[in-house]
Amino acid sequence: MQVHQRRVLGLGRGSRAERNIIRTKTKIVRMLVIVFVTFSLTWLPLYVVGLRLLFVASDGISAGERTTLKKYVLPVAQWLGAANSAVNPFIYCYFSASFRSAIRQVLCREPRNSGAPAAAAQPGDG
Repeated sequence: MQVHQRRVLGLGRGSRAERNIIRTKTKIVRMLVIVFVTFSLTWLPLYVVGLRLLFVASDGISAGERTTLKKYVLPVAQWLGAANSAVNPFIYCYFSASFRSAIRQVLCREPRNSGAPAAAAQPGDG
């Protein structure tokens, strides 16, 4: 798989640095493909239901089916589409060590002045 080709001074053909660059690019493309497929699979049901309700004539769909689609299937399809936003961070964490590190740093962050004495009075503490 060829992602992009350019010449960088100091990188010999087959060098360790070039192999690392190719490996990184391949991982990025793989991650983007997974994100795209996940996006498509989570949003497709909503659009299929919407198009079914919109373009199928009233006589082509029974009242019971229309009610079932609107009352039960449509909310589930909307939830599934919205759930895509919750899935993406897990995909990024799986494929990117730097993303995992940044998330860990944000979630497990210690106060900046952990060894300093108590902070001065804040405005409004009056």
